[in-house]
Amino acid sequence: MILGVYSGLGFYGAQETTAQLSVTVNSLETSLTRPTITGTVSAESATVMVQVSGGAEYQAVVSGTSWSAEIGALAPGSYTISVTASDDIGSIPDTAVTTIIIILPLLAPSLIKTVYASAPSDRVLLATLEILVPGETPIRVVAAYEDLTATLETGEIVTFKAGPFEYKEPDKNTAGNQTLKFSVANVTGEAQRAVESALAADLEVPINYRVFVSTDLTAPAKVPYKMILRGGTFEGMMVSIEAGYFDLLNTSWPRLRYTTANAPGLRYI
Repeated sequence: MILGVYSGLGFYGAQETTAQLSVTVNSLETSLTRPTITGTVSAESATVMVQVSGGAEYQAVVSGTSWSAEIGALAPGSYTISVTASDDIGSIPDTAVTTIIIILPLLAPSLIKTVYASAPSDRVLLATLEILVPGETPIRVVAAYEDLTATLETGEIVTFKAGPFEYKEPDKNTAGNQTLKFSVANVTGEAQRAVESALAADLEVPINYRVFVSTDLTAPAKVPYKMILRGGTFEGMMVSIEAGYFDLLNTSWPRLRYTTANAPGLRYI
């Protein structure tokens, strides 16, 4: 933009000024894994670019002084959103930064309570078990007659194989040590081989127990139980697995064991 006074011979005291763009971005906390980021911008002609945690970039749609951008799939967690506004007429660009949080997309508690209380015919609870043996293909089973494709709390879409699967949810008590037992079909021998190899190598094997509601498979119906494999037995066509949480009652105290290596004076006692 040129500013000055016209004297008949030309502009007197002419000088060029450059417009300054202004952009804002709204913070967000949502359970949607494909969130829409919104904000404002001072000029409709501006181009607004949105970057997620220094990675993927998205061009926003500008309407008047507002803009919005739909972001690709994100796992639960915290993300830094950087926004830049610029144009083609030489205006000074502007940036803005905020944080968005993707929370665990669990179903409303009232839904699963309704299923527990009234057992409606159009909604079924589907119990699933996931065994993550290091170096092996994950073993995923569902207590149903058909395979189940569902979305985990991480946003990952996986398939659980239908098959015989017996389980018992943990009791609500004050015990400091709980061992959960599961029985999984061993028709192909895959489960037995994977569990045996993990136990022989003394590897830590995570086991995840999740419950889904048949009418909404976009997330677990409640917070998953995350456990560690403690042992297993193999009887015919079934594999019986024992898993548990942190064993508080049988944890030594104090944690540090005093030996002659770290306490040399012990040899004289």
